[in-house]
Amino acid sequence: LDLESLMYSLFGMEDEEIKSEAVDFPPNFKILVADDSPVFRKKISHLLDKMGATDVEVFGHGGELYERFAALRKQDQSVGLVP
Repeated sequence: LDLESLMYSLFGMEDEEIKSEAVDFPPNFKILVADDSPVFRKKISHLLDKMGATDVEVFGHGGELYERFAALRKQDQSVGLVP
């Protein structure tokens, strides 16, 4: 099963097809995202951008995300969301 092709055919990548509403994210609300699929990463980034998220970091796999999360915690920086 080609999940990337399925996602693209179901959701597309066109702005007019995406019906995301803006969210009032708190100040300094950091979002970390990891997915091994370039298509899913692009889709998630695009949707978060449309929702108004401004502090988003995207990684190609969970290990990279974990390393970043650990580094942020060592610096006493909080992370608001890890979907």
